Amino acid sequence: MNGCSRHQGGLPECLDPRHLALGDQAHRKLSKLTTRETIGRLHAAGLDSVPGVARRFLSDRVRQLLAPRKTTAAEWIAIMEEAHGLGLRSTATMMFAHVETLAERVEHLLRLRDSQDRTGGYTAFISWTYQPQNTPLNQHPELVAR
Repeated sequence: MNGCSRHQGGLPECLDPRHLALGDQAHRKLSKLTTRETIGRLHAAGLDSVPGVARRFLSDRVRQLLAPRKTTAAEWIAIMEEAHGLGLRSTATMMFAHVETLAERVEHLLRLRDSQDRTGGYTAFISWTYQPQNTPLNQHPELVAR
């Protein structure tokens, strides 16, 4: 594509068998591909970069509250590092000011920093504050930071 990168899809979420409501074995049985093989095929087909949405936060407590069927923080990091190892690049994000503690914000940043030290694969870090208007989380005030 003459110097353009294709940057699309949330890899960990696409490859997360719980997101598909399947078990890991069922996912592999249906696709007959490992995560590595799937990422390799996407890369060979022209995918250069993926957004690292992190389901918005890399704290398992926060992820369990907000998206219990998504990957764990360690699973998300492992998938991103596998993609980086195969030559894809990604971004990383952090939506904050919802249910997380200050310590969990630091945990999120340290997980990304450690992963970047191992792979060098993140091209950008984007953070933004949670905007509760018209979101399902707004219907649960006990989950919104004060």
